[in-house]
Amino acid sequence: MGAVVLAGLVQCFLIPPLSAQHLGDLLVASAEKGRGALLALYDFRQPVQLSRTFAQGDIVFFTSITPGFDALMSDDPSRSAYRLKDGTAVRVDLVGVSPGASVKIGNRILDTVGASVTLGTMPNLHVHPEWRLLIAEGTTGEFWIEFKLSTTARGYSSSPPYRLRFALPTPEPTLTPGVVMRSPTPSFTAEPTATFTPTNTANSEPRWTPTSSATPTRQETTRTPTATPSPQPSPTPSSTPTAGIRSDFNCDGRVTAADIVAEIAAAVGATATFFPGEVCGQNPGPGHGFSRTIADLFSD
Repeated sequence: MGAVVLAGLVQCFLIPPLSAQHLGDLLVASAEKGRGALLALYDFRQPVQLSRTFAQGDIVFFTSITPGFDALMSDDPSRSAYRLKDGTAVRVDLVGVSPGASVKIGNRILDTVGASVTLGTMPNLHVHPEWRLLIAEGTTGEFWIEFKLSTTARGYSSSPPYRLRFALPTPEPTLTPGVVMRSPTPSFTAEPTATFTPTNTANSEPRWTPTSSATPTRQETTRTPTATPSPQPSPTPSSTPTAGIRSDFNCDGRVTAADIVAEIAAAVGATATFFPGEVCGQNPGPGHGFSRTIADLFSD
């Protein structure tokens, strides 16, 4: 048995894919024209590159749909590879499998020795199975499936067994605890503090004017009374807080979380003409009874 397996593998190593049309697939052919043992032409030194598909707890599911099975469509006598006759039905038989490995072809999952399924019938023999591996996180070792091709067509015989190895994806780099990866913080220059004079209506009290030095300078000045602006009528009803949100998007007289989210979106992407004179809805106006927008609150 070992010699047969070795012979089959050596034969596959020496017969690479014959055209770009079949690049990467397992090509199904025969060793003689119109008869002989079936062949799977593929470089079996190349493993199936699996991808992480699903994980639950510490159980991880890896899959790949490459390589597929395809038919050799033209004879190549120099490599002893021949196209199968039309009407030849080909099956794949599982003859060995590592724990957790399987292959799904159509609706059939082959995960035990002896499982078998039809690949197709010439000339319509082209299928991409799902190569599968279900293992615990961190499991190491060799993962593989061993199969042979068979047919009941007259003149043909089963292929030698072929072993297809699986390769796990390269793990992501592990971050070192306590090390935070972040972009450099942009530098900035603090602007000088503007001088200000608080207003005091009492003529006899002094004012304080902060300067660029650390010690404030006391200046005695004569105060000029500041006129108090006349209060303007508030558009907000007495029962509604003046710090409300103008966008009552659903017109129910209340501002909900959904209204606030919509107002934030409007404040970020809207222009100054976003609010016409409508009273509510998606374009609320100032007459609806709410006087403050999210942009106003941010400016505060």
